[in-house]
Amino acid sequence: MSAHRLSTGNNACISIYDTGLVSDNLHTAGTQGFAAVLRTHFAGLLALALILK
Repeated sequence: MSAHRLSTGNNACISIYDTGLVSDNLHTAGTQGFAAVLRTHFAGLLALALILK
């Protein structure tokens, strides 16, 4: 991923897809990592909601 592509707003998504979908293994690892972060974040929000209740 080159930095100058990110500076142009329209190509930012394209370069993210370029790096994210380089290989199936990379994509799978990224998806699993994203899911783990999402679960952790959701658990944190749930705990926060219970605390603030």
